Amino acid sequence: MLQNSGSVDRLARFLWSLPACDHLHKNESVLKAKAVVAFHAGNFKELYHILESHAFSPFNHARLQSLWLRAHYAEAEKVDLPVFLYASDHLPPVRLCSGLVVSASDAM
Repeated sequence: MLQNSGSVDRLARFLWSLPACDHLHKNESVLKAKAVVAFHAGNFKELYHILESHAFSPFNHARLQSLWLRAHYAEAEKVDLPVFLYASDHLPPVRLCSGLVVSASDAM
């Protein structure tokens, strides 16, 4: 719910308030929320780690691929590289590909 409301700060506070429970922190909804918070905080290393190390249901692939690509585009802009060159070297992880890959225009 907080992911869809656009309140990333509230979502981040909610995630910080969760008890230390492995089962809870490996829940797909929690991982997706952590990825959104990491993206909005500019913590792309954490975002990539979450997306590369967990299997997500196909229902979430398009949104998570979009975060992946948008993060790489933001990094490309920081180092002044053409976005299409940088992004083509950083395709989404196989775990996020269920036959559908978000295009560059969809990610922006």
